[in-house]
Amino acid sequence: MGICGFSLIPDDNDVNFADYNDGILPSVYAIVESAYAVDAENGYRQSALLKPLRLEVRQMNTNRVTRLKFYLADVEAFVEPLAVVPDIGGAPNAYFLCQSRVSWADDFISWLQGPYKERADSDCDSDDGAAAI
Repeated sequence: MGICGFSLIPDDNDVNFADYNDGILPSVYAIVESAYAVDAENGYRQSALLKPLRLEVRQMNTNRVTRLKFYLADVEAFVEPLAVVPDIGGAPNAYFLCQSRVSWADDFISWLQGPYKERADSDCDSDDGAAAI
């Protein structure tokens, strides 16, 4: 990610960049790439910590990204940091979005309780009071 400082340009400028045809508002922008979520039906198992993504690209040839696609994002619009890691062995534009640290504690508690809920709901539980070994 790169940073562009357009904070000193006048409000009524005629700077054009990609989809910004009416001028860019004075601010600080990050040069970013964009991605979209991939459904679990596309061969990915559900994960509480990783969400499969596909990077938007301008062009791919012979299973290789040949032209990238960039956007300007106002840094004031950022809500929280994120981490994205490549899907080694996946498509050339495949990545995983790591859940934010804020949600890790809740996700971990849910994961810990998951096997307990499965055991409690299983058919192995007996109602006759006998202990299962």
